[in-house]
Amino acid sequence: MKTKYLLILAVLPLLATAAGPSGLEAPPESIKHWYKPANKRQVWLHTMFNLRRSQQAIEEYAGAGEGELVKKWVAEYAQSYRQIPEMVPEWGVEADLDALGGLEQAASAGDLAAVKSVLTKLGRSCDSCHLDHQAATALLMRGPDFGPLQVQGQPFRKAMEGLSNQVNRIKIGAEDGRWEPAKTAASALKQQLLDLGATCDQCHLDAYPKERILGAAIQEKLAELDTALTKGDKEETGKLLGHLGYNLCSRCHGVHRTLSDLRETISP
Repeated sequence: MKTKYLLILAVLPLLATAAGPSGLEAPPESIKHWYKPANKRQVWLHTMFNLRRSQQAIEEYAGAGEGELVKKWVAEYAQSYRQIPEMVPEWGVEADLDALGGLEQAASAGDLAAVKSVLTKLGRSCDSCHLDHQAATALLMRGPDFGPLQVQGQPFRKAMEGLSNQVNRIKIGAEDGRWEPAKTAASALKQQLLDLGATCDQCHLDAYPKERILGAAIQEKLAELDTALTKGDKEETGKLLGHLGYNLCSRCHGVHRTLSDLRETISP
């Protein structure tokens, strides 16, 4: 969990820088055509991967004096680079096509020192664009969107509110010695968690994420909570609720809710 939180915290300065004083800025609508579900492939993402791979190949072959291989990878780089303003015209101004032409000329002439110099300039333009747009685009296009999800016919957020309410009912009942209402809430909580778990496979293609969050270890703690409530053990009930809050709620929220909330900030 600490690693996940650190990753999230590392993204936040980028968001603040990219957003400026008025908040996060959503990317142009045109970029949606290059991501799922509008496209069968994550075309924009793969174009970025191609650029980075080509850039690395050019840098390494230029350093090794491999002029012919530099030409090959400059051609690959140029093809991907020119696709950027074609795919997202609104970002066309970010592309330095003059520098790209200079890179091609330097590669053709075998001037590897010039290749390295111009590639560095192009790299700075890439960094500038990423600083402005990468974090917000990744959140909007690849972050979780729970809006369409239904949990037993309820909107996802309504279902999550229901879980929170049941946890509070357990805590309130334990505080006031009203154990029967607390046990009723615990029973409802278990069922609602099962209902929530049925939605996991709409995003996750394997069983591991669900098992990690809602698997045998958590089911055992829910059973222990039942026992503590039956015994009227306030201290043990508090400990178990704390365990569930950290290992169930926070473990899922630390990734899903943080990214989802930021995504909604960009595109309400």
